[in-house]
Amino acid sequence: MFKRLGGNKGKGSVGLAFAPHGVAMAWLARGGQGEPLLQAMDFATSSDEMASWVGRWKLQRLPAVAVIHPGNYPLLTINPPAEIPRNEWSDHCRWAIASRLDFPVEEAVVDLFESPLVGHSPMLYVAACPRSQVLDWLNLCQKHRFSLQTMGIWELALAGVANLFDSTRQPMGILYLDQQVTLLLIIEDGLVQLVRRLIPGLPVAGVEEELLREIKRGVAFFEERSRHRALSRVLLLSPFWHLPDFQNRLDQYLQLPVVTWSEMAGPLFASADQRHIIGCLPAIGAAWRRELAS
Repeated sequence: MFKRLGGNKGKGSVGLAFAPHGVAMAWLARGGQGEPLLQAMDFATSSDEMASWVGRWKLQRLPAVAVIHPGNYPLLTINPPAEIPRNEWSDHCRWAIASRLDFPVEEAVVDLFESPLVGHSPMLYVAACPRSQVLDWLNLCQKHRFSLQTMGIWELALAGVANLFDSTRQPMGILYLDQQVTLLLIIEDGLVQLVRRLIPGLPVAGVEEELLREIKRGVAFFEERSRHRALSRVLLLSPFWHLPDFQNRLDQYLQLPVVTWSEMAGPLFASADQRHIIGCLPAIGAAWRRELAS
């Protein structure tokens, strides 16, 4: 949503994830073989706790990226505009989605990315957030002296989580559930192929069956549009709840391996509390995407 502003290289990157109940932070660097090294990770529910991060780890010296929770913006799809240069797509998309917003388009800050399935089914994903909200988060970063490089969206941070694993060159799914949103992402070779926002909330009685069907429809849509490339697995993430029964049902329903973070996490996260990690994963993914791009 904001252009790159520059920053230091070589000492890692800080990811910030603005969630409904607080702010997650992760500081990642790269080791000698290019592997991710987690330097620090925490979750703040107050401005004082954020200030403590900065002072304790001297984070103001590091480049930072921030991501916004999907409860704060719609994610809409449009066809890539023909005959318009890519550097003008953002302005075009703003007006293309104007009638689908519940706030004035003049107040919208937009972020967009192109689906790699575009050759088969042209599609752009466009997020739009009120400028006043974006400025509030930007001011908070400035207050705590973060060296903010970019501000973006939750879905691309989750793609950064997939990039932590060598096997992500094969298609994999991420199913993310929290109090406000349920997301299905399909990622291949580190790129978001498909995003579906499903029924909000947890798979509770009366909703679970419909949620299972919607997940299966999303997987089937990807397989059809990608010439029948099958998912290697689905990663089930929820920062608040452990869902073993739902995991087993989904595994059987999809006929695919459905795994949790604790089953996939390697030595990078072996000693950390798994529930705490999941709450910080969007920040971890955002930091790792920035490291890979730097």
